[in-house]
Amino acid sequence: MTRYIFLFLFCFWLSPAVALELHVQDTQVNLAAVVQVLEDPSGQLGIDDVRSPQMAALFKSPAIAGSDLNFGYTASAYWLRLPLRRADAAQPNWLLEIAFAKFNDLDFHPPQGPPVLTGTQRPLSSRPVFHRFFAFPVELTTTDQYFYIRATSSYALTLPLVAWHPQAFDSFQQRVLILQALYTGGLLSLLLYNLLLFFSLRDRRFLLYSLYVLCFGLGIAASNGYGRLFMWPEWAAFDEIAQGALLSTAALFATQFASNFLQTRLRTPRLNMVLRLSGGIFLVIGVGMFSSLWWTLPVQLLYKLLMLNSMIMGVLIFVSGWRALRSGDRSARFFVLAWSLLWLGVLLAAMRSFGWLPTNPVTSYILQISSAFEMLLLSLALAEIIHTERLAREQSQLQALEAQRQLVEMLKSSEVTLECAVQERTEQLKVSLAQQNEMLNQYVRFGSLISHEFRNPLAIISGQLSVIRKEHENGVDRIGQRVAAIGSATKRLTRLFEKWLQSDRLRGNLQTISPSLIRLQEWLLRTVEANAYLLINHPVTLRGADGVQDLWVDESLLEIAVTNLLENACKYSPPDSAIAIETREQADFVGIAILDQGCGIASDQQGLIFDEFFRVSPESNVMGMGLGLSIVARIVTAHAGHVELRSALGQGSCFCIWLPRLSTIPMQQSNFTQD
Repeated sequence: MTRYIFLFLFCFWLSPAVALELHVQDTQVNLAAVVQVLEDPSGQLGIDDVRSPQMAALFKSPAIAGSDLNFGYTASAYWLRLPLRRADAAQPNWLLEIAFAKFNDLDFHPPQGPPVLTGTQRPLSSRPVFHRFFAFPVELTTTDQYFYIRATSSYALTLPLVAWHPQAFDSFQQRVLILQALYTGGLLSLLLYNLLLFFSLRDRRFLLYSLYVLCFGLGIAASNGYGRLFMWPEWAAFDEIAQGALLSTAALFATQFASNFLQTRLRTPRLNMVLRLSGGIFLVIGVGMFSSLWWTLPVQLLYKLLMLNSMIMGVLIFVSGWRALRSGDRSARFFVLAWSLLWLGVLLAAMRSFGWLPTNPVTSYILQISSAFEMLLLSLALAEIIHTERLAREQSQLQALEAQRQLVEMLKSSEVTLECAVQERTEQLKVSLAQQNEMLNQYVRFGSLISHEFRNPLAIISGQLSVIRKEHENGVDRIGQRVAAIGSATKRLTRLFEKWLQSDRLRGNLQTISPSLIRLQEWLLRTVEANAYLLINHPVTLRGADGVQDLWVDESLLEIAVTNLLENACKYSPPDSAIAIETREQADFVGIAILDQGCGIASDQQGLIFDEFFRVSPESNVMGMGLGLSIVARIVTAHAGHVELRSALGQGSCFCIWLPRLSTIPMQQSNFTQD
């Protein structure tokens, strides 16, 4: 009887004296202080079994290191009992969150109502709250209530129990989602950046690093519950092994990347062999994880092996990086620092999973925190490699150029006499050839001019002299008429020579603008009178705009331009046809227009009409060299003006010289150059 009394008192001591009471001001309450635990090694106990008085007496308050329950790697099922109640003023509806994603089975049994059976092996729809972890709505009363939870896991079994006010829960999850999005965005940026570098540089290291970032990011997403939530919601079997399979694949790419980055095959051959062996173990773990989808394999053993091999790999890579740094590889400094941070995170995460470290939010997310800094520093290490290799290539190129320069100088010094002689002779030949070509061009041009342009005026002079001699022999005195004809032919020759010289002077920049103020109407009258011999067969009308009075121009050059236009109007117009001279005005320009009733110019030739030696009809009997309009264009351009042409076949032509007004362009003396 005494034995039963002591047993009853012992069970009473193990049971909680009172339930945890939730108050109005509570928004987030850690339930680890009141939870009681019952281990079920066989995994056969049901809810009726654990609620029986015999089993209820076996629940114990666990020794908690940290803020969360952590049972490490275990094959047992664990039952949790939570005694809860609320204060009178507190709301009845709460959320019970278990912030862990890797439960094979997670069964929640409220005091009343049906149980909630969920976990990674069950459909996503089995979760009462759409959440990356597991959350259960609970309704509390003011009296003590017992909530039972059964949990199993192939991974290290962790049970963070928190009671949330629903609004506080939603607000907290939004903040967490923002942080996770920033982390994921950083990984994606690193992934895309290094993939672009790989496609640009074709460097295998960037590809290995990109694959490592991809697999590691997916492994973190699986461990945080986002993989099941968004990526493979209907693939429950894969979600159970996703974290281990993806992280082991990421570790495999990490060993390959570290080996290539640190060149361990050349620097540390023995460490390279051990590192390759560690990579092979990661490969076996990854293959085993994926194979467990079809065959029964010890997944929990593979998880343990993954953690142990990760710690060993971290030491190997750290030693290899340290030796590379001591050998003078400056890019290894970022690598060693980055890998030290990651290895520290792996070490702490492994120690937490084995139950050697307390479980709290820091140790639960230590791998993710350390990886963020590690990947950033590894990117700096890769950037340092690009910079170092670029400097090395530039140095090699400079050395090659220097060697090439020295070789060239040696060749030059041995052949300097011959090269100088050849160069001198080549320059002489070039000068001589240029002179001969120029002379030949001048001869050809001058010959063409003589044969085509000067023939008629010379024939007129010669014919008039013959007539004078015959008339003198016959006693006829018509010397005035003959002298006038000879004078006209002589003026024609003079104008041809002047046009020739004007073209050469303008092309050679021998003319300068000497602006002066002219009365435009009076100046045009003088110009028409000076060219009366050209206008014998054409009546000329002069029309002026009222606002056009003074103009600031080089008078001699403008006279050349206007005379050339008058001459063209006479040559290409039928006899007795009228020629008009008009003064016009625009916003900032004054125009001098020459209008004729000649044959006109086709539209396809109007763009070429101002080119040197271009003639509309070279085969016609109209005399000319094709220089007049090009001279006009140069003169007008030198005055900051432009020439406007309006013409159509059979309807005559209108050439208008537009020059800036005196008030808008204060002309000064300047060199007259060809554009």
